[in-house]
Amino acid sequence: RGEWDLQGGLFATRPLGDGVRQITPHFALVNTRAPGHLRVDIGAGWHLDERTGGTEERWRWTETEATVIVDNPHPRPLKVVGTVDGRSLGERDISLAPQGASATTPTVRMNDNRTQTAFPPFTIPPGRSTPVLHSRQPAAASAPGDPRALAVCVFRLELAAMEEGK
Repeated sequence: RGEWDLQGGLFATRPLGDGVRQITPHFALVNTRAPGHLRVDIGAGWHLDERTGGTEERWRWTETEATVIVDNPHPRPLKVVGTVDGRSLGERDISLAPQGASATTPTVRMNDNRTQTAFPPFTIPPGRSTPVLHSRQPAAASAPGDPRALAVCVFRLELAAMEEGK
């Protein structure tokens, strides 16, 4: 963390302009001086990392609600669009929205097929906030003997800043 952040793994951010330098398919440098720069970290409601042996691909399952910790260092709110590379456990209506707004936020439909799912834009206030990835259907057990309640399998969640007025 300095003039450039190294980002890789579950979360990605995309500031405005030419603020991202892709290093490998999984890692990038993000210019912290770029307009729309955000920092993102994992919150509550996420299960541990999983991966298939012999590959570098990783994912995490969520519970019914999973929070994302977002730091907006700018003095003004930023409009962002969220995209999830993932799948769900069965048919699900999911949303990505500021904490407390998920009940009124439009949902998108996910199913067992891995896909890129874009959510309606929302606003990130200055400072720290905790948007929620929410499943309208309760999380469910995936297999006998697995006590976890699973909702959405996330390979990557990206928050991309949007131009003002869009």
